Amino acid sequence: GVVDDQHLDTWFNDDDYPLLFWLSKLIYENKIVLELGGSLGHFFYSIQKLTSLPDDLCWTIAELPAAVNFGRTIASEREERRIFFINSDEVASVSPADIFMTAGTLQYMSKSLFEIIQDFEIRPKHVLIHNLPLHKEKSFYTLQNLGLCEVPYRIYSQNEILSEMDKLGYTLIADWKKNRSVDIPFYSSLSIEGYCGFYFIAVS
Repeated sequence: GVVDDQHLDTWFNDDDYPLLFWLSKLIYENKIVLELGGSLGHFFYSIQKLTSLPDDLCWTIAELPAAVNFGRTIASEREERRIFFINSDEVASVSPADIFMTAGTLQYMSKSLFEIIQDFEIRPKHVLIHNLPLHKEKSFYTLQNLGLCEVPYRIYSQNEILSEMDKLGYTLIADWKKNRSVDIPFYSSLSIEGYCGFYFIAVS
């Protein structure tokens, strides 16, 4: 194809199994998925060697414009009709989703998790959050050094996540942790010991 996309099929790693476990349990009865982030469809493509996905699945990825364009090109080249791409600023306008998921994206968003979900006219029944840096007690912003630049990096506390989701009418079903540390220079008490994931379900 025009785009070198072979790495998409090998992106999945062992730390992603909790997300795959819950998604596999839900997806045959909840076939409309909205993924905030997701790049070119890395998770979608790489899990297909591990689990079967419904033929009538509708998986929409909300991303930045460049990723949207590349993602559509790859899907077209692969003749993949179950995956769609929209600009991330249009995420709240998507038709109601059964599953809202995001992996490694919330820490870069200007809106909080609460604001993102609150903006939906009809909120998703299931919410899956993966690879989120979490501090035991405090929520704050820091900077992530990407080499060529530094970007704002939002750190949530578990209490904040649980409180926000409770206000939105969700209850926690499961959580998991990935051992990945983040050192905050000069503020050792704010350093992160791990990244976390959560599965919430709407109470009503």
